[in-house]
Amino acid sequence: MKKYLLPLVLLAILLIPSCKEKPVVSTEPKQQFHNELTAAEKTGGVMTPEIMWKFGRLGTFALSPDGSTVVDTVTDIDLQSEARRTNIFKTDINGSSPVQLTTDGGNSPQWIDAKTIAYTNKGKLCTVNQDGTGQKTISGISDFEIFNVSPDGKKIYFTKRVKLDQTANEKHNLPKANVRIINDLMYRHWNYWSDYSYSHIFVASFDGASVTGEKDIMEGQRFESPTAPYFDDGEITWSPDGKSIAYTTKRLFGKADATSTNSDIYLYDLESGKEINISEGNKGYDKYPVFSPDGSKIAYQSMERDGYEADLDRLIIYNVK
Repeated sequence: MKKYLLPLVLLAILLIPSCKEKPVVSTEPKQQFHNELTAAEKTGGVMTPEIMWKFGRLGTFALSPDGSTVVDTVTDIDLQSEARRTNIFKTDINGSSPVQLTTDGGNSPQWIDAKTIAYTNKGKLCTVNQDGTGQKTISGISDFEIFNVSPDGKKIYFTKRVKLDQTANEKHNLPKANVRIINDLMYRHWNYWSDYSYSHIFVASFDGASVTGEKDIMEGQRFESPTAPYFDDGEITWSPDGKSIAYTTKRLFGKADATSTNSDIYLYDLESGKEINISEGNKGYDKYPVFSPDGSKIAYQSMERDGYEADLDRLIIYNVK
């Protein structure tokens, strides 16, 4: 090596460490939960609001295919900060052998098969083995709200918001205006405000690792399923063979939607894309379809007439053709 190059090489070697990217260290403190009962609370014998808030809140749950095990969600709430954390647990039906399956969050657990559980976490679809191992994130699905895997494990339906209406800013080219122009109903239902989008059902293929070929079975419709304002996942269900979906929707708009309680159950065939209204003759709320084990019948709850003075008061059986 030429002598005049040596100082340059040594200088480059000395500068290399200073060019390395420094590791990112999070300065955000980890959330602490103060849920342990004090000695005085344990021996006091009095249920106080503070003690009640230290108890975990049981959420959604699902029974295993063989009926031996239950998975459920438990939410902890920190009284001081009001922070929440929800995780998934597995327990034998006799209450023994509890296992915590997730530690970084989990909601809406569902058994895919006898060994695998699907769940949502931070807006993503995930799976985990029943012993808590093998956690992974499913690709090809995002921005969804509820989901359900078909009985054969080969299909999945999920709902997500589809924007079909223009905002006042978009209509009048006023991007910086903070305005909502209301000239029709329903712009609000209880505390749920219209956001110019609609909850639609999507179906897709599912192989346990990815979701592909999604299709909006309500494409272009300014209606929702599940229905507002509760968006209850019990309003949608798979047929036992995974070839059909029965779902609840209310195909009314504007003032007609606001003044009517006439929702209907639709039976959608995945292969043909055709659907039929199985509750067309009922002029009240029709909700919560459930298939019989052989798929030959659908039971659903129904309100006898259109109007808010009545409630879901009938069980109707529909014979699937």
